[in-house]
Amino acid sequence: MNRLMNDSALNSAKDCDLALFVADIFDDTSEYERFLAQKIPHVVALSKIDKASKGQIYDKLTQYARFGGEFKAIVPFSVKKNAYRKILLDEICKHLPEHDYYYDPQYLTTTNQKEIYRDFILEAIFENVSDEIPYSTDVEVEKVIEKDDICEIYANIIAENNHKKGILI
Repeated sequence: MNRLMNDSALNSAKDCDLALFVADIFDDTSEYERFLAQKIPHVVALSKIDKASKGQIYDKLTQYARFGGEFKAIVPFSVKKNAYRKILLDEICKHLPEHDYYYDPQYLTTTNQKEIYRDFILEAIFENVSDEIPYSTDVEVEKVIEKDDICEIYANIIAENNHKKGILI
């Protein structure tokens, strides 16, 4: 399944302006070498640097240095420690082209309001009872009434079975 998803992503990436190739600091460069065959402009992000020594990070950067003409930039980062996140985002933005808006900038999203409320409710469910509730739980927003001081949301939470419904209640 993982290989199928990777192949699908690589095939659709040919139309992108810039790709982000995320590589584990402890992996070899074989997947990256395979990725290079796609000829996609990209930035390399070396993840999990919080688990590596400075020597290991230097060694990995040295391994990627032989591909120096292939990538736009290489940035080590750590999601857990939030290290180098701004540097990575700045590097990505630096290589993206500017163009006209795809959507009217006054709208925050193309998603309708009910879907946004559905996602908020699902997020709250999973944050509060994620150990007991499977991800097959769903929410159906029936109506939204906006008043001056409050927003009323009428929604049904759909559980897989009565046992799961009892946990939610």
